[in-house]
Amino acid sequence: MSSRYARCNRDGGRISQHDQDAINGFAAFLQKSGKPPIRERRHAMSQQIVQVNVKALDLDAVKQVISMQGWADSLMAGADYVDPDPDYLSRSLMIQTLTATSVTQILSESSVRKLQESVPDVPDGSTGPIEVDDLYVTGSDFGEGAKTYIIFGGTKMETGERFKYSTGATQVQGQFLAMLNVGAWPIKCQVKRTSRKDRGGHYLFRITTPD
Repeated sequence: MSSRYARCNRDGGRISQHDQDAINGFAAFLQKSGKPPIRERRHAMSQQIVQVNVKALDLDAVKQVISMQGWADSLMAGADYVDPDPDYLSRSLMIQTLTATSVTQILSESSVRKLQESVPDVPDGSTGPIEVDDLYVTGSDFGEGAKTYIIFGGTKMETGERFKYSTGATQVQGQFLAMLNVGAWPIKCQVKRTSRKDRGGHYLFRITTPD
């Protein structure tokens, strides 16, 4: 997973409307704060690294960075997953840094937390009610388990706190894929542990309705 975070954009790529909004917004911020306008060549570079992650994505934007068929093939048949936009994650982390409001946020490695380490490892351990409005799928570098993992983000419904979790849990991935397939977005739910354990001795996850 760490190699995915370290990946840099060398090949350019398709710029979505969300990307362009982020570029324009950040340029306007610099101009308002008295900084010189971004030159055209710097603007072209920023197009390759800037991606909105400070507001909810709509379903069409999510599907631009996820191969639905490729994801399904990977989960069901163990096929390798090919990212439609392999630089999405690095752009997302860059805009997270550029929009930070404190030195602590700027210096933090990442706000993405592992779901396995964030939810108590007991039956019915839960994220609590959440509204998911951001989802990304990428190939897994691990030698066992699912060949994909996901990063999903949104808002904790009880506190309003923003979050991002990563997980390779197959059941959770399958449920998210099914919900996207029927057009459910954003997704109000909770991720909860069951009474069954995986081979590593951890209680398994599944998505349920929010309490």
